[in-house]
Amino acid sequence: MNIHEYQAKKILSKYGIKMPAGGIAYTPKEAKRVAISSSLRGPWVLKAQIQSGARKKGYFLEKSAGKTGGIRTVKSRKDIIPQAEQMLGSTLVTMQTGPKGKFVSRLYIESFEQVKSVFYIGLVIARETAQLKLLIAETIKGNISEVAINTPENILKMNLSLKGKATPEQLQNVVDFLKLDKRAAKNVEGLINGIHQVFIDYDATMIEINPVGIKRNGELLALDAKISFDDNALY
Repeated sequence: MNIHEYQAKKILSKYGIKMPAGGIAYTPKEAKRVAISSSLRGPWVLKAQIQSGARKKGYFLEKSAGKTGGIRTVKSRKDIIPQAEQMLGSTLVTMQTGPKGKFVSRLYIESFEQVKSVFYIGLVIARETAQLKLLIAETIKGNISEVAINTPENILKMNLSLKGKATPEQLQNVVDFLKLDKRAAKNVEGLINGIHQVFIDYDATMIEINPVGIKRNGELLALDAKISFDDNALY
């Protein structure tokens, strides 16, 4: 079972993982209220909530939705409602939805955060070793499975125990691989152990944050999030 970005972020936030202020909106007026409550000043980011990646590069079938994709940056308050009107009730097509696309019934609105760099982090099940496999990369463009096959040297892979946390050596490997400064390095442990605990507590099959943003003060932000669960864990 897959969930939307805003639902994944709600879960991750309970485990100390930071992200831009934001909320869900079902109407254009609600989108404006959520935006202003997230930040009094723009920019804001409007994100179509469908279960698909590559939303920013997608397009809407309806001409009334404009030519911009499913993730839009809005600088002025007066533009929030018009942009939300275009997106809500329209059909977004991405490289993952197929030509029929998916209907957009809700938007996730969050404050725009300026970051100096980004990286990818994912956690999946390594069934061959009965462990969890942590995946780290500086940036991921496209499908990580393709990157793993074509340029595996661009991804740091390490196994995590089903019990316990990442070791100091593993955390240092991540810091060295990403060439993080001291301020960002201090926050790596909380990020990795946070998604690790989410994975265990919720019987997940995959957690992906693509990208994680690194602010100038070293703070790490989940700018996007995806979680898949074992169907047997629906209860």
